[in-house]
Amino acid sequence: MQRVMRHNMRNDLTKVRGWTQVMSEESNSEKRSEQFETVERILDKWDEMTEKMKQIRQIIQSEENKQQTSEAGSLLETAVVPVRKEYSDATITTDAADSASVQIPTVLTAAVRELVNNAGDATEAGTIEVGLDRPAEGWVEVNVRDDGPGMPEMEVDVLETGEETPLSHGGGLGLWMVRTIVTQAGGEVSVESTTDGTEVCLRLPTERTIQSAGV
Repeated sequence: MQRVMRHNMRNDLTKVRGWTQVMSEESNSEKRSEQFETVERILDKWDEMTEKMKQIRQIIQSEENKQQTSEAGSLLETAVVPVRKEYSDATITTDAADSASVQIPTVLTAAVRELVNNAGDATEAGTIEVGLDRPAEGWVEVNVRDDGPGMPEMEVDVLETGEETPLSHGGGLGLWMVRTIVTQAGGEVSVESTTDGTEVCLRLPTERTIQSAGV
């Protein structure tokens, strides 16, 4: 991931250098203003991504997060509360029947929230369902489903393989965080995406805490 970030930054620095050179030679104030807006958008993007990386580092490296567990149903509901407020036109539901005895790492809250937020971006006024299944003893699956237009292949690759695909926005970093949290807990991520919607499945053991890893 760091290699990809450096690659993206080099590309954007080249763009900024080029646009500032153009600005320095432009006599028309209106055109200079438009050129500055282009440079500002690039800088704002990196400001967003830097802040996102800081949040991810704090979440993943927190010793408390690595050890603490929460009841699964309560965790799912906690994860969706702020997303419901942001996407008030969407219908966001949780279903964690018979989960009172299921304990999962509390840090999964951040992963589920990121997925629900990503689904909100995709569907806005649609339906998002967050459910919990127990496919086998010692395992739990958290499923996030939406009825949006489908997840882009690049984002699917980030979730399923951790492939270091060039990311153009902070949301891509958030999906990388989801995969990192789940794999550190000994689990895996799978995605089913069509033009009718997307389902992301987080499958992980219930008796394991987050392993240490650098970001």
